[in-house]
Amino acid sequence: MLLERLSIENYGVYAEKSEFDLSSTRERPIVLIGGLNGAGKTTIFESLMIALYGKTYLGRRTTKKEYLKFIAEKIHRHGGKRASHASVEVNFRFYHNGCDDGYTVRRSWIREGASITESLLIQKNNEVMSEVDESQWQTFIEGLIPLGIARLFFFDGEKIVRMIEWNSRDSNEIRSSLDMLLGAELINRLYSDLNLYVLRQSGGKNKADKTLQKEYEERRQEKDTITSEIEMLVLERENKSAEIDTLTSNVSVKESKIAGVGGGYADIRGKLLTQKAVLEEKIRHQRKSIQEELGEDTPLYLMQSIMNRMKDQIEDDMSIAAQKMSTPMLNDIKNRLKEEIRSGKFWREEKDRTQYSKKMLDMLDTTFEKPQNDAFFDIAPNEAVWMLQKIAKINEGCVPLLAKIEEYSKSTGRMEGVESDLIKIPKDDEIGPRISEINSMHQEIGILISEISHIDQQISSKSAQQKILRSKLKKMIDSIHRNKKSDAGSKIALKMQHVLDTYSANLKERKIQELESNLLDAIRLLLHKKHIHRIEIDRQTFEIRIYENGDDDNPGTLKSMGEKQMVGTALLWAIARTSRRSLPFVIDTPLGRLDGKHLSNLIDRFYPFASHQLILLSTDREIGFNEHKMLARYMSRSYRITCDESKSVTTVSTGYFKKKEKEIAQA
Repeated sequence: MLLERLSIENYGVYAEKSEFDLSSTRERPIVLIGGLNGAGKTTIFESLMIALYGKTYLGRRTTKKEYLKFIAEKIHRHGGKRASHASVEVNFRFYHNGCDDGYTVRRSWIREGASITESLLIQKNNEVMSEVDESQWQTFIEGLIPLGIARLFFFDGEKIVRMIEWNSRDSNEIRSSLDMLLGAELINRLYSDLNLYVLRQSGGKNKADKTLQKEYEERRQEKDTITSEIEMLVLERENKSAEIDTLTSNVSVKESKIAGVGGGYADIRGKLLTQKAVLEEKIRHQRKSIQEELGEDTPLYLMQSIMNRMKDQIEDDMSIAAQKMSTPMLNDIKNRLKEEIRSGKFWREEKDRTQYSKKMLDMLDTTFEKPQNDAFFDIAPNEAVWMLQKIAKINEGCVPLLAKIEEYSKSTGRMEGVESDLIKIPKDDEIGPRISEINSMHQEIGILISEISHIDQQISSKSAQQKILRSKLKKMIDSIHRNKKSDAGSKIALKMQHVLDTYSANLKERKIQELESNLLDAIRLLLHKKHIHRIEIDRQTFEIRIYENGDDDNPGTLKSMGEKQMVGTALLWAIARTSRRSLPFVIDTPLGRLDGKHLSNLIDRFYPFASHQLILLSTDREIGFNEHKMLARYMSRSYRITCDESKSVTTVSTGYFKKKEKEIAQA
């Protein structure tokens, strides 16, 4: 695939019609588009994806209503009024089925009041595509360039770090794309179809089969519902992440404007306000969690020391009661022993009686001594046992609640510290309104971060439920397979599933081995570390382990954000090689978090050779004078996008930041 042109009209900050010629050559594969934060770089990235995938870009479970609401917000607003129409169009060439064809995909919208109508047009070699029915155009594009694969080539540089942190949700994009690369999606669909076939074949034969089939359908629907809920949560998380990216970008723009008038403390105040907002949201969730734990025994949880003293006293009382109950019988035994001791039969010699009898009688009195105290609680034995069981239950039940209360106390303590630090920061009347606006944005960011954390917990919980249901469904199918009455068709289906299992395992292993080899080459090249001798990818989680200096037992750790970004970039590069698909790379925020050494490696060793076409969307801070100079000999064309904030309009001009290009020309 080779991108040739992107046209944007009335979408985002682009009014009228803005065009980017993206064509490049293998000798000069790079197209550079520069702009300050908020100018519209991310809109270029987004419009490319929207043009190709439309509603699917936002997630399979996104409703048409949600999608059109999203588009309504994107249609350009000028002077308080929305434009009546908008469109994005991408032209590209694609080598497919032995032919090199040119395609035009145009997605346009017409707004009439609150109603929005979308149209999709696909042309092939400058003629409306007729070989595929219009109703299947979207399916054709997604078959030509699957979204899961496209995400590996069109990506945000800032997300790379989070993608290789395997406990983050951004890593799901890599995992789902790897599944598609490994063919897991198709195999899982075939496996599911075979299960349904077996169930239908077994259904209606007897009552047990009918019951099992009904239960299977219920569990499958439950699993599908949970899958849908997870997808909606992931979409919600992505939307909130996008909001954070937008707010962060706006904050950067506004902070740069006030930096020259003494706004150095704005960053400190903003960070504190973000912390405060995060803590407020956390405290709210903690308070709600504590409230859910409250019950009739809660007051007793807070009296744990008193309850334990009561437990000790009840146990003492039970001992006293037991002694008193046995006293009559013991007294009888004692008296009989005394009579025996005093009798002549007990003593063999007369002299022993005088020497020992008194001593033995005293010992008997001491041994059979009556309890000195009465029971403190006058309760029946069965009531005492009930009380001890109740106290034991209270001691056990209070542990999680007290732990939550302790965490709540820590959070409120941190909140007091943050509020105290905020009070200490001086205010400046000259930049007060701007600082207030920035602080408000930081507060929104903090709330969004907390909401994302809460969403992550929900996704984790539902994923666990999903795993349990998958296991139950598999057991049901296995139960049918074990039924001797299963017909020949079911037996064939079982054999086919075994074949799929073997094929899937072999394919996955072969592809992962190839990916490990490609990743090792890419990491060695980008990190310039020859002592890395082995890369291991976990077959279940796809977690990456890097082994250095011949040590095969202890994987190394990535020491900096720069190294993580380089490994993330290497992973995407390795996946692209393993996929054997010829697609361009489109990278937004290409050099974030990199120090000089890593940045130089990326520019020297990755960008010129990553693909036959590379489109970079960058600020002048990421790609400055030195970086531009290094890339210049690989660059086919460059653009600068400039946003007029008073009109909310972005204009496009050829050439990167003019100052940079003049400096390079003179160098």
